[in-house]
Amino acid sequence: MKVVYIEDNANNQRLLCRMLSKRNIEIELYDNAEDGYTAIHESQPDLIFMDVHLKTKTSGLDLVRQLRHDGVDTPIILVTIFNMMADKKRALEAGCNDFLMKPFEMAQLLNLVDQYAAAS
Repeated sequence: MKVVYIEDNANNQRLLCRMLSKRNIEIELYDNAEDGYTAIHESQPDLIFMDVHLKTKTSGLDLVRQLRHDGVDTPIILVTIFNMMADKKRALEAGCNDFLMKPFEMAQLLNLVDQYAAAS
């Protein structure tokens, strides 16, 4: 399984990598929307994890909208600290498949990976 994780915080990148290292998962890390966008089109991952707030002009939700507009149907999990219903609604409307709330437990992460791996 190949996962792309777009996250501008190096500590969060390391945490997710450490948690997924327990599985046979290839992880590609990107710290901005532009590089992540290119990589998703080139490598065609099985699952995408994306932070909602990136330190670039393009937000995570903007990137989700663009990917869906391009026809990318890879499952996208939005990783966020926000747990407001309005935020979840906007994310679903943009095309996200699911959410992972920070801070998260390894079991939550692996459950999502298993769920979407089984669906692919």
